[in-house]
Amino acid sequence: MPTIPGEVLEELRSNLAQLRLRDPERRKLVARTAFLFHRSEKTVYRQLAQVVGPKRCTRKDQGHARYPVESEFRRWIEMVAAIKLATLNRKGRHLSTAKAIALAEEGVYLEGRFEHIPKGVLKRSCCDRWMVTLGITLRQRSRPEPCVRFEAQESNACWQFDVSISDAHYLAEQRALPEAGQSGYPHLALFSVVDDHSRVNYQEYHLVYGEEVEAALLFLFHAMAPKDDPAFPFQGIPTVLYMDNGPLAKSRVFHRVLEEKLGIEIKVHETPQQGGRRRTAARAKGKVERCFRAVKESFETLFHFHKPDTVSEANQWLFNHLLHYNNQQHPTQAGSRIEVWAHDLPAAGFRQMCAWDTYCTFAREPEFRTVGLDGRISLENRIYQITPELSGERVEVWKGVFDLGVYVQDPGGSVHGPYAPESGTIPFGTYRRWRKTERDRRLEKVEHLAEGLSIPRASMSRDWRTAEERSRSFALRSVPFANPIGLLPEQYTSMKDARRGIFGHFGIPLATLPEPVLGAIEAILRETLNRRDVYRRVKALLQQHHLGDRGAHGHFKDLQAEQ
Repeated sequence: MPTIPGEVLEELRSNLAQLRLRDPERRKLVARTAFLFHRSEKTVYRQLAQVVGPKRCTRKDQGHARYPVESEFRRWIEMVAAIKLATLNRKGRHLSTAKAIALAEEGVYLEGRFEHIPKGVLKRSCCDRWMVTLGITLRQRSRPEPCVRFEAQESNACWQFDVSISDAHYLAEQRALPEAGQSGYPHLALFSVVDDHSRVNYQEYHLVYGEEVEAALLFLFHAMAPKDDPAFPFQGIPTVLYMDNGPLAKSRVFHRVLEEKLGIEIKVHETPQQGGRRRTAARAKGKVERCFRAVKESFETLFHFHKPDTVSEANQWLFNHLLHYNNQQHPTQAGSRIEVWAHDLPAAGFRQMCAWDTYCTFAREPEFRTVGLDGRISLENRIYQITPELSGERVEVWKGVFDLGVYVQDPGGSVHGPYAPESGTIPFGTYRRWRKTERDRRLEKVEHLAEGLSIPRASMSRDWRTAEERSRSFALRSVPFANPIGLLPEQYTSMKDARRGIFGHFGIPLATLPEPVLGAIEAILRETLNRRDVYRRVKALLQQHHLGDRGAHGHFKDLQAEQ
């Protein structure tokens, strides 16, 4: 189809340039040209756009602010963007640009300083355009940061571990387990580890109600133990186990087995709160997540044709699939995945895994219990019947994740067990007698000896000290007793003080007494100056001559109380 001549298009472009953008004559010129050359209006517009016109004039300061000091202008834009970000909530609501400009014009405190922008300098459209240009809008803030990929330098240096729910459901043995204290069907979970360097993957199916510690430790033992197929030598204890921050990472038993016993460093990726809004916290587990996708797409999709009846059968089929998967080409190095793993092992070799019995002892966690009088202890809502020898003792109980019973260590250090959970109580009306233990026999012997035991009577009054102890003397330092204030001495110092004491005690002046009474008092004072004796004899003398009523009778009562 011939095109419209160039000179016609040039003339048409020149005519259109003389008209306004929304002038109706523009449409008429285009329609007339299309009619003359038997073309559609779209063809005329398309060919007109291909005509190279004069270059458009641009400003020399394009991309720069018209304000004299550009740094101050950019600071104002940043202030408005900061105000909008500070008002952002979890639902994405924030202050509008116009309101943020108004607040900035009133003044805000930034980094401890009061700042404001001049009024009328910023408009909403100008501020929005510059925030897009500077890349500080809230939409640009939500863009994730670029990821940084890492890879271990040697095999078994780092394993990535994760658990995923399988797409296969309701196997023949997938039923509820009320004895486990759970309701509903358990999940068919896919446990997986992948070597960070060689990308070798090992996976297993387990029926769990969640991220159970028992299933995770059992899977990790199988992953680190030697495999039955010699063509798949993947084994050994890794240096680092990288996993997410789930329930397993918070398990005390999980850390005890891997970190304290096997020497594996557990590393977890940071949480979304630690990573911030612009970082994807779980991005570092991409290798193990990619293995999940490969298994679910290339293996579990075949369950539409034949579904496994048991978990053991599913694991057997899965292991055959993993043998083929690990013999495929490594993404970045020469050779298959399993060949890269075997070739890049540490120079000293891999760390071998311990035996299963030893691994079971690692998964035991100590707890302390007091054995009841019936020889039983309670642990995890289960009753265990312990040997009667430990009744009333404070014992250390070891309950392993893989143990069917419990082990008990007495205060002497001896280990007893294992003890299985008790089936229940005995029926009412029956009788059960415990067989006597060796400790019971020793106690009965001592009790029998104590019943006929006696000692000589002389032992009660015997001085058990040695001759040296009896003859020992001690040079002790002492401080004389000082009478408290207000406490009178037992002895008067003179007859004059005794007369004053008699007056103060009885309230009778001695000069008013008859001569016989006064002479008797003098005779008493010549015999004794003891305060109590003087008071008692003077009182009797006054009562004999009926002179007690003259003084304060309360003093007689005090004297009677002292006697």
